[in-house]
Amino acid sequence: MRGRYVRRALTWLKPYRWTIAFAYASVLLVNAATISIPLIIRHIVDSGIRLADVQTIVAGSVLLLVTGMARGVFTYVSGYMTESASQNVAFDLRNTFHQKIQALSFNFHDHSESGQLLARSVQDVDRVRFLTGKGLLQLTEMGTLIAGVAVAALFLSYQLTLLAFSIVPVLLYSAVKFGFRFRPLSMIIRDREAILTSRLEQNIRGSRIVKAFGQEECEIQSFERYNARLLDAQLIEARLRAIILPLMQFLAGVGTLIVLTVGGRMVIRGTLTIGMLVAFTTYLALLLHPIRRFGWLLSAIARASASAERIFEILDLEPEVQDDPQAVEIDRVAGAIRFDDVSFSYGRGRRVLNQLSFESAPGEKTALLGGTGSGKSSIIRLIPRFYDPDEGAIYLDGVDIRKIAVRSLRNHVGVVLQDSVLFASTIRANISFGRPEASQQQIEEAATAACIHNFIIGLPEGYGTTLGERGVTLSGGQRQRISIARALLKNPEVLILDDATSSVDTDTERHVQDALEHLMTGRTAIIIAQRLSTIRNADRVLVLERGRIAAVGVRTSSETPHDQLLRNSPLYADIFRHQLRLTSDTVRGDAR
Repeated sequence: MRGRYVRRALTWLKPYRWTIAFAYASVLLVNAATISIPLIIRHIVDSGIRLADVQTIVAGSVLLLVTGMARGVFTYVSGYMTESASQNVAFDLRNTFHQKIQALSFNFHDHSESGQLLARSVQDVDRVRFLTGKGLLQLTEMGTLIAGVAVAALFLSYQLTLLAFSIVPVLLYSAVKFGFRFRPLSMIIRDREAILTSRLEQNIRGSRIVKAFGQEECEIQSFERYNARLLDAQLIEARLRAIILPLMQFLAGVGTLIVLTVGGRMVIRGTLTIGMLVAFTTYLALLLHPIRRFGWLLSAIARASASAERIFEILDLEPEVQDDPQAVEIDRVAGAIRFDDVSFSYGRGRRVLNQLSFESAPGEKTALLGGTGSGKSSIIRLIPRFYDPDEGAIYLDGVDIRKIAVRSLRNHVGVVLQDSVLFASTIRANISFGRPEASQQQIEEAATAACIHNFIIGLPEGYGTTLGERGVTLSGGQRQRISIARALLKNPEVLILDDATSSVDTDTERHVQDALEHLMTGRTAIIIAQRLSTIRNADRVLVLERGRIAAVGVRTSSETPHDQLLRNSPLYADIFRHQLRLTSDTVRGDAR
C-alpha cells in the first residue's frame, strides 16, 4: 500500500529527469570503474608480480590510478546531480504543501495542530528528499554493482561464485525481513515526533499562560511523557538495528571464510591463480558491502515512505470551500447582504444556525447580539466564506456568494476579529498586509483613523518597528487598533467587526468609534456587539438565541434599535442588564 506513495514521490523528479539521467549514467560509470579494479589487480599480480614484469606492474598501477580518479570524478558528478534534483523536489514539495495549507478551509485548521503540520513540512519533506536523492541513487548503485560483480565473478570462477552467492539469499532475506518489521515502527516514530513537536510548539506559544497559572511542572511532566513514548519507539528501532547489522556482518564473514578456504585449495591444486583469488576476494568485499547496507537502506526508505504518506495525506485533501466552476470576479459592490434560510454546523456537530434569514442594506450597520453559542461568530464567518452553509444561501448584491470567486469576494470584505492576529514583522507590514502596495501616506492615514499613529511615531523605529510574535510586545488595545488600521486601509465595501473596540479603553473607544463611523459611511458593516455604544450606533440590531433571530430592532426617525428592543424584547432586556458592558456615559444616557 505504501509503495504507491514511494512511486508518487518519485514522480516529483519528472521536471529534473535530465539531471537525474546524467547522475545515474555517472553511477553506472562509477560501477564500471569499480568492477574493473579487481581485474586490473589480477593482471598486475598474475602478469606482473608473478612473472617479475616491472613494466606490467607500472602500467597496471598507472591504470589503477586513472581508474580511481575517474571513479572519484563520476562519484562527485552523480552525488551533486542527484542532490541538486532532490533538493529541488524538497523545494517544490514545501511550496506545494504550504500552498495547500493556505488553500484548505477553516474547518481543516479547526482540527489540525500546528506542530503536526510543521513536522510534515520540515522533517517529512526532508525524508522524501532523501528518498528521491541518495536513497534511490544508492539503491540503483547497489543493484547494478551486485549484478556487475556477479557477472565478473562468474567470469573468474563459477565454482567460487556459486559458493559465495549461497549466502546472498540469506543476507537479502535478513535485510528484507528487517525492512518489513521497520516500516510500521517507522510510521509510529514519525507520528510521535510530530506529536512531540506539536506539544513543544504549544508550550512555547502558551508560555505566558503556563507561567501565569503556575503549571510549569505539569507541562514539564506532560512533555516528558510524550518524549518517553518517542524514546520507547526509538529504542525498539535501535534494538532491531543492533540485531540485524551484526548478523549480516557475521554472514559476510562466513562468505569470506568459504572463499578463502575453497579458493586457497584451488590455488594449491593449480586450478586458480593467486591473482584470480585476490580479485575474487576483492569482488566479494565489494559485493558484501552493499548487501550489508541493504537493510539500512530499506529502513531509510521505510521512513521516507511513511513521511511521503503523511505529506500526500495533506496534499490529497480538498478544500471544503472552493470556487464554483462558473464563479465570477466582482468589481466594486454596493454591499447588500441577505441570509436566506441559512443553517450551519461545524462538521457533524449540532447546528449553530437554524434557518436564519435577515437582510442588511448597503451602508447599513447591523449589530449582532446574543449569548455564548447563539451564532454570532458563525454569521460573520460565513459572509467571507470561511465556511459554507449546510442549507440556504447568502447573497451579496443579489448574487449567491458561492457564485463569486473566493479571492474576489474577500477582496471586498474587511475583517477585524476580537483576537487580533499580528505577524512577527514591522508595523508597516502588518497594517499594509491586505494592501501591500499602499503608500506610506495611506498607511499613516489608516493608523491615524484607528488612533494608533501617535503611538507608532513615538517608537524609536516608528513604522519600521518589528513586533514580537503575535504582537506580544504591544498591549491588547494597541494590537486591536493596528488590526483596525489594517482593515481600514483595505477600504472594503463590507466591514466585519468582531467587537472591534473590545480591547480598548473608554477614551480610545470614542476616538475609534468616530473613525469607524466616518469610514463606515456608505459601507455595510456587520458588528458583533458587546457594548451599548455599539448598539446605539447601529441601524439594525439582531438578537440571537440558539441560532435563530429572537428579536430585531431597526432604527427609525423617532427611536433607536436599543429603545425598541428594550421595550419589546425580554431577552434583550436581560442581556442589557447582565451582559452589556456599560460605560459611564452610556449609563447616564440610558438614565435619561
